[in-house]
Amino acid sequence: MFRATAFILLAASLAASAVVSSGAPYHPEDHPAVALFKRQGSGATAPVGSPEWKAKYPQGPIAGTPVPAAWLTAYDNAVKAGKIPQLAPSVMENGNPTYPGMDPMSPEIRSATYQARGDDTIEKWDAPANTVVVSFDDGPIANSSATLYDFLQTNNQSATHFFIGSNILENSDLAMQAFADPNQQIGVHTWTHPYLTSLSDHDVVVELGWTMQIIHDLTGGRVPSAMRPPYGDIDERVRAIAAHVFGKTIYIWNFDTDDWKIGEVEGVTQDGCYQKLIQWYGGAQNPGLMILEHELSQGSVQAFIDSYPTLKQHNWIAKNAGNAYDKPWYLNSVNNTAPVISLDVAAPASSIVPSPTAAAPATPSNATSTKTGATASATHGTTHNGAAGNGVSASFGAIAAFACAAFALL
Repeated sequence: MFRATAFILLAASLAASAVVSSGAPYHPEDHPAVALFKRQGSGATAPVGSPEWKAKYPQGPIAGTPVPAAWLTAYDNAVKAGKIPQLAPSVMENGNPTYPGMDPMSPEIRSATYQARGDDTIEKWDAPANTVVVSFDDGPIANSSATLYDFLQTNNQSATHFFIGSNILENSDLAMQAFADPNQQIGVHTWTHPYLTSLSDHDVVVELGWTMQIIHDLTGGRVPSAMRPPYGDIDERVRAIAAHVFGKTIYIWNFDTDDWKIGEVEGVTQDGCYQKLIQWYGGAQNPGLMILEHELSQGSVQAFIDSYPTLKQHNWIAKNAGNAYDKPWYLNSVNNTAPVISLDVAAPASSIVPSPTAAAPATPSNATSTKTGATASATHGTTHNGAAGNGVSASFGAIAAFACAAFALL
């Protein structure tokens, strides 16, 4: 009887939060999730990529920009609860974050720059045994990301893309291309790619918050669960903001290709990065591989593409971050096609996540995305129209399933 009641209550909750009109928000306007990720005074939704749409987001430097009231409230609540350590920002010296007079390896700091690991429940470095976590940083990027996305789709390979918010702003069509592939998880890589530990609490909140906001707006209301700090720079203060204000799981890495240096640093080449990947794929499989790779250039993308047959040859299990750790890709949805439910993103995610039963991939709200030119494949040459997320039948189908299960237990 107890389980039946629980199912009925969950079904009722889903029914209350579902919206039947195409293009409408997934949550009631007064729901905390809507308040947390809604641009104040934004008005009607403009077409994605249009000047009106871009105007909703920060332009230029983000440091010192106003914090939306709901985000500030979430931060203040975490501080009052004693969740955010009183740790001063790091000081940059010779390109590295430092902590004058303090040990960066100490429990109070645990700087990942110095290889100090955080709590394993919120921070991952090693992949599970026999597993390669496939992920790419810094996208979406013109002239290289489309090549990567086409390859991943052709090979039915899942990956996590840690996107930079300002890059989404400038390349929203590529961001939508990635999301339209149901195998691709979208994660957070900040708005401007700073050393997060060197920032004030205020600026950490806006770097993460605005990146989450633009991903939320492109994905039918999904709130990303995964984040990777630029340069792997994180400490106990920044971890706490990411986890306790925004509910993030943090992904670092245990192998680094240095592929971002291709074309930037003398001596770092595409072939050199390829050779590193070949060596790692042929090595020990416990722990698994969490490799730092980028979609920054054709060279970095091609190094991954050329090494991919070796990954398969050695029978690695290649997954995106969410699937590798059996975690939902988003705080309020299992993946790109599952139903989206209301969830207060100011707290760690609920264990109740909608089941991945939706039949079709979601597409961004009020957006059209037509791929043209040499970088567009036939697969991605389709124009995507209509509301993001799943249709009314999928949402209420899930609700009906919950209700039927509940009454069956009575």
